[in-house]
Amino acid sequence: MIIQESHYIGLFGRNGAFTGRESTLEQLLERIIPGTNKDDCQRTAIEGLGGVGKTQIALEAAYRIRDAYDNCSIFWVPTVDINSFENAYRQIGKALDVKGLDDDKVDVKLLVKAALEDESAGNWLLIINNADDLKSVKELSSSLPFNWKGSILFTTRNHQATVELDIVWRNIVIVEKMNKTEALEMLRNGLNENQTQDIKSTETLLKLLAYLPLAIKQACAFIAKTGISTGKYLEYCLSSNEILINLLGEEFQDRGRYEVTKNPVATTC
Repeated sequence: MIIQESHYIGLFGRNGAFTGRESTLEQLLERIIPGTNKDDCQRTAIEGLGGVGKTQIALEAAYRIRDAYDNCSIFWVPTVDINSFENAYRQIGKALDVKGLDDDKVDVKLLVKAALEDESAGNWLLIINNADDLKSVKELSSSLPFNWKGSILFTTRNHQATVELDIVWRNIVIVEKMNKTEALEMLRNGLNENQTQDIKSTETLLKLLAYLPLAIKQACAFIAKTGISTGKYLEYCLSSNEILINLLGEEFQDRGRYEVTKNPVATTC
């Protein structure tokens, strides 16, 4: 197998409205660049609650590495279920021209693992997204490649998964909720100026949403769709627990999430 060029497989489109998180990205980029650890295949994890923005942070880090290192392939692998993992590996195998992918008797995951472990694979970053289910993590761990020119980044809400993957503490980047400034910028990026003029109501709303990126994006979607202000949305949220739950359960379009996963904030924790 000879790789003539870098490959970028499975990534979502870049989020042009990505906001803040610079200190977290700085921590990540110090760790996940292939070859950072000359004696090992680097393993790093982004760990945090559901809806805190782990996927978007990993995605932004991936694009920054693409921009800075044109000799590094980037492979994005979802672990929504075992099929999504295998399908992503199959796409990687096709890009690398791995032979035998159509043979029903072979394990595609092991074929791709071997390809990524080959010296000719060059530099690569493998991103395993949503490694939350401990049983799945245990099943898939044997399919993870080892190469001194490679680096693996996981996103997970389950600390036990990082333990199972043998990721040392210094390589776990904990993601918390946004700070007030980041949250306000994210909300304003998603709405027009007239909808956020009431600063007090806007800040109260962000506090109610716990500065969670997913909750903010969901609120933006509803406010943009209905044309109301942040103040009116806040009134809805505070009017009753039932209405608040309904708002948090509202579906919305998000190109940075998988179709098989649910968007509503009420389902993330």
